[in-house]
Amino acid sequence: MKISTGLADTLLSSAPLRTALNGGEIRLYSGAEPATADDAVGAAVLIGTYKANGAGLTFEAASSGGILAKAASEVWAGETVAAGTVTWFRHVLPTDDGAQSTTAVRIQGSYGLVGTDIVAASNIYGSGVSLQPLESYNIRMPLRS
Repeated sequence: MKISTGLADTLLSSAPLRTALNGGEIRLYSGAEPATADDAVGAAVLIGTYKANGAGLTFEAASSGGILAKAASEVWAGETVAAGTVTWFRHVLPTDDGAQSTTAVRIQGSYGLVGTDIVAASNIYGSGVSLQPLESYNIRMPLRS
């Protein structure tokens, strides 16, 4: 996964990761993944968005073992707005317009069937269908070994 300059600056100067990402959403895209989380979405197509019962996503109150986990009480789901094959995602705040930014709080990663940041049972969706609920979403901070 890649973090944006905006998220790095937020973590270093004003807020923990949980605070920075609470209330956000995960947007799923088809097309080429931008080189960095600061880059614009470009020609990628928004396929769908994960939210928690239509509201912002939140995380457990405490991390454990360097892992920040999605709130277990929430169902992270959504519907598609276009048909396509999801290849990447961005965890963003709802106000993010997808343009190039060094201040937006973002996590970006791959989405697919195996060996990706988010592993899904399917990454091919029709338009207007329910996304497979995201049962697990963990952000791991690297630990010294």
